[in-house]
Amino acid sequence: MTPIQHRSEFAAALAQPRAFLFLWVNWAVHAMHSRALVATAVAAWRAEHPDQLVPCYMADVSDQCGELWDALAEWLTAERRPAGQLMMSGAGPLLWLRSGHVVLHVPAPLQYDAARLAVVSRSVFTVEAEPHAAADRQLLGDS
Repeated sequence: MTPIQHRSEFAAALAQPRAFLFLWVNWAVHAMHSRALVATAVAAWRAEHPDQLVPCYMADVSDQCGELWDALAEWLTAERRPAGQLMMSGAGPLLWLRSGHVVLHVPAPLQYDAARLAVVSRSVFTVEAEPHAAADRQLLGDS
């Protein structure tokens, strides 16, 4: 995972055509476990799709203040996502991005296994028509 600590690094992440974004805090055990799970899911995606470079970023929101915190809050709000829940839960949320927009987010990755997250990643990053709908169906277990 590539760490994001500054607004400029966040802007660079948003400029990617596709990306994973993991919201990290150093004060919650759930985030620590989610980090390992997300790393496994991303590795599975990369093994399955070696020709598609999809970076994984980790934004450290541990301090709950500062330029990165403000940038994330503004962006998540503009994306109509629950900024407070995602940034303050300590669960280590995972977001799938396309061209700077959130396609899907999972507030608590530990509710799923790495294989399920990899399947969702496939739906988000490879299905062109209505990627969020396909991803939602995969995540919820509907085929």
